[in-house]
Amino acid sequence: MPLRTGAMLTMIAETMMPEAYLKGGSVVGLSTLMGFLAAIFFTTLE
Repeated sequence: MPLRTGAMLTMIAETMMPEAYLKGGSVVGLSTLMGFLAAIFFTTLE
């Protein structure tokens, strides 16, 4: 489930942030996904 959610979050980030995507390229989606995965990881540590 987190993988599907991460993919959806990446797609939304690339769609909703077109200027950032144009300037940063695919790094924008990847960094959004990494931030999401980090949030999941730290939530499971609690």
